[in-house]
Amino acid sequence: NKRVVTVAGPSSSNKTTFAKRLAIQLRVNGCKSVVVEMDDFYKNRVDIPFGENGEQDFESIDALNIPILTEKVRALLNGESVHRHRFDFKDGVGIEMDEQFSLGPKDFLIIEGIHGLNPILLDSIGRDNVCPIYVSALTPMHLDDNHRFPTSDLRLIRRIVRDYNFRGYSPRETIRRWTSVRLGEERNIFPYQGNAEFFFNSSMVYELAILSVDGKALLAEATVPSPNEDPDSPVAKDITREARRLLGLLNFFYPASKEIVPHISCIRE
Repeated sequence: NKRVVTVAGPSSSNKTTFAKRLAIQLRVNGCKSVVVEMDDFYKNRVDIPFGENGEQDFESIDALNIPILTEKVRALLNGESVHRHRFDFKDGVGIEMDEQFSLGPKDFLIIEGIHGLNPILLDSIGRDNVCPIYVSALTPMHLDDNHRFPTSDLRLIRRIVRDYNFRGYSPRETIRRWTSVRLGEERNIFPYQGNAEFFFNSSMVYELAILSVDGKALLAEATVPSPNEDPDSPVAKDITREARRLLGLLNFFYPASKEIVPHISCIRE
């Protein structure tokens, strides 16, 4: 009866792949779905609010154009067709595309983004219409009595590998940004976990063996400051220390071939 599904979770929790896999599985069960990314509903860049650090806060729900998003959701639930909305990250503006789509009587709308559990969004759509799902790598491991592998470290290693391969960020740059990312999670995601109706654990028991193949090489590279850094600065020293710590944790794992990962696995994100 709830035809809108919101998918939320912290960084590198496999939200995007989970949303796509859910759409596929719903199709297998006879239900079509449309996947919408919340990032496409940013306000125009000039309207993004500023945070306490004086920089624009793209992780705040106030950075999203909630009225436009909810207007389209309500129109879809009423059987109307709507234009797909996109955010042009190059020009920093939202645009209405020529492409249109609608929902059939048994179709689902899947909305993926970090604010999928936020009461502001849920109340705007209508709690009776939406099923919120929380996705994250929820299984911390204890390697022995002295070494714990926290969930946040697993997500950071995922992000280092992903950002290097697909987003053009060096391992050191990803580590540098991680503190800000974590603060955003503490403010925008974790307080609202209780709004989720389902929890999905995206961690795989074997994934650190897979991630160690690329992760060890990238983290070894990250232990050396880049030419444009001052190696004696506090920030550079912190990044180097963190890279060495993560590399030490990955050294507990024997590498395993990527070929063993099923093509439908969420960690292929």
